[in-house]
Amino acid sequence: MNSGFQTRCIVLCSVLVTGLSVLSGRLVQIQLVDRKHYEESSKRTYYRVEKLPATRGMIVDRREEPLAKSIPVSTMYVDKNHLFDPKLASYGLAYQEASVEPGWNALDPAKQHRRISSLRGEILSQYKENPDVIVQKHFAYAIGILARPLGMRREKLREIIESSKGKWVPVVKDLPEDVADRVRQDVDHYWIQGFEFENSIKRWYTSPNLATHLTGFTGEIEDQDADGKTHTKVVGRFGVESAMEEFLAGRDGSREHRRDARGLLIPGDSGSLKPPRSGLNVKLTIDMGIQSIVEEELDLGLKEYMAKREPLS
Repeated sequence: MNSGFQTRCIVLCSVLVTGLSVLSGRLVQIQLVDRKHYEESSKRTYYRVEKLPATRGMIVDRREEPLAKSIPVSTMYVDKNHLFDPKLASYGLAYQEASVEPGWNALDPAKQHRRISSLRGEILSQYKENPDVIVQKHFAYAIGILARPLGMRREKLREIIESSKGKWVPVVKDLPEDVADRVRQDVDHYWIQGFEFENSIKRWYTSPNLATHLTGFTGEIEDQDADGKTHTKVVGRFGVESAMEEFLAGRDGSREHRRDARGLLIPGDSGSLKPPRSGLNVKLTIDMGIQSIVEEELDLGLKEYMAKREPLS
């Protein structure tokens, strides 16, 4: 055998063996050594955890008349990573074009989805050199649909989003449950990208001017999750609200949603569910009927004798 040819074969085999050894070592590192790191990175990309807030327990008087109760509200957030992604924004524009075509409503959901995917490809191809056009058109499209049900002017909603800092920004807080449900439906129906909702609880006092020193009040604390998103939680700050926090607070739950490679929620996939546990009610010995009479008489006495209220030290 030619010695030169033999040398070349040995060199080639050595290169292949070395390359495959390096590749094998890298695979071992990814699958064994760095497995947890890549697993967490994948979960952050394809999974979204929705907080299910616990209903805070009520505070009631001796006759079980509510003094403090919780009502469900929602906060609408904008996810700028999705809102300003042309590949995602193209879905909204594709639906906008498809929905005005003749015979659109006669198509079944599968055919509608295929038509949207086809138009999306055309839109991405059309604006391949200038994808910002897709983003701006989708932004205007989303503002035009969402402003009215939110009770806002288009210019105001646009200003809030454009002037906000960060990638995950609260746009509207304390949305009533029925309004939030309607806006959610619009976001899904019109294929709008970049808007999400977080459920929360707002504390409501039936008689906010009676026995306030006793019932106390709540406040909000903020914390950030692994993705750097800020969430709020209601906690007791004063009075019974603070003293009985352990019993009133309950335990929040969560629900995990899966997303596909495009960042869209996978329909029909509920993910893992951890139900919330409601807080316990706290019953006081006070009678709000009597308390109302007492405070009214005290106010009349202060007025008659021109007495001054002294703050508690």
